[in-house]
Amino acid sequence: MKEEHKADITGKEIGILVNYHINRQKQEAAIFEEKCQKCHPGKVFLEQNLTSEQARAIIKRMQQKAGNTIEDSDIEIIVRYHVQSHQAALEDNIRAVFNKTAGPKKETQ
Repeated sequence: MKEEHKADITGKEIGILVNYHINRQKQEAAIFEEKCQKCHPGKVFLEQNLTSEQARAIIKRMQQKAGNTIEDSDIEIIVRYHVQSHQAALEDNIRAVFNKTAGPKKETQ
């Protein structure tokens, strides 16, 4: 952020931002594990290619089925976690395919 956007932030502020995002991601993962993976173990939900709207609709339906153990404030957190986790998985898969098809580098003489 500092280099790419020429942000005027200090090293201390960078540390605060990094810690904030790490803690937010841990909170999102904990809510997802507690509210979703309790009944749906594994990565079934994360592997689905859903838009935010589709994920939100499923979560709202699960909220009704689960007897409101999923709080309204959790819905957007779970949606964001799903979208980010799915995007990260896609990027990992693309890298794996690219690395597999690229093969080892050949030395030129």
